[in-house]
Amino acid sequence: KNWWSRSGTPDKMPVGEPGGPDSEIFYELTSIKHDVAFGEKCHPNCDCGRFMEIGNSVFMEYVKTADGSFSKLPKQNVDFGGGLERLTAATNDNPDVFLIDVFDAARAVLESRSGQNYRSQTSVEKSFRIILDHTRAALFMLASGIRPSNAEQGYILRRLIRRSIREADKLGIKDAVLAEVASGFGEAYAEHYPFVKAASAIIGAELAKEEAQFRKTLEKGLKEIERMERAGAFGHISQDSDLKIHNRVDAAKAFYVFQSFGFPLELIQEELGRRGLLVDEDEFRKEFEEHQALSRAGAAQRFAG
Repeated sequence: KNWWSRSGTPDKMPVGEPGGPDSEIFYELTSIKHDVAFGEKCHPNCDCGRFMEIGNSVFMEYVKTADGSFSKLPKQNVDFGGGLERLTAATNDNPDVFLIDVFDAARAVLESRSGQNYRSQTSVEKSFRIILDHTRAALFMLASGIRPSNAEQGYILRRLIRRSIREADKLGIKDAVLAEVASGFGEAYAEHYPFVKAASAIIGAELAKEEAQFRKTLEKGLKEIERMERAGAFGHISQDSDLKIHNRVDAAKAFYVFQSFGFPLELIQEELGRRGLLVDEDEFRKEFEEHQALSRAGAAQRFAG
């Protein structure tokens, strides 16, 4: 596994892609016992959790050629990457980066509002992590002047916020909470990123507005998915056939949920997945492209008129 390229191992690399061997740096967490499910003996590249990768030096010196072999890059270099939060976690001798101090205040908000402990069960831990990660990203985007919208960076921001709201909903938090979570991060980053602290009022207002708007559509959208499922609108096939076939969802129906209720694709996939259903991403994107083409054509006609 000591090789790096964008595509992975050498056999997966397309012609012209650079790559090279790497030297991975691991920290051994002695508090974690080896799980034999991952092999009889533990080693630095074991996936049992005892070893955590905290850095990596990639020796970028090769390029894939047409005959499948490798030649030297004209300019060779060493590309080092290290995880600041993983280094902090290693210093704490705890592999969970969500337990480093920068998350403490924000995590405490979620525990207080949900009445649940972060480490109580896997599903709770997952929801906490998604909210903490996504809200922190949204905090910095908002502080940098990006606003929720349906285009480009604004759409990414909106997706981050909406996914966080859905996870808060799973934790039983039915009222607005993201602004309060964000304020915990604001204090943690105040010294090193003062522009975040300076934008705290705007950040809180934007998160509150987006959360209020989406909570209304979330409730309606979930009810619509349940209604469509009961009516057989998603088109189940035989339970005995291949997973990707028997649970295939009509992409047009999935796109209707996206268009009408503002559910991002990943949220639709998640909700349908909980019901044992799948939506074909390629078919969904075709529906999206067709919708865009119709919208552009309509806009052009209105402009010409």
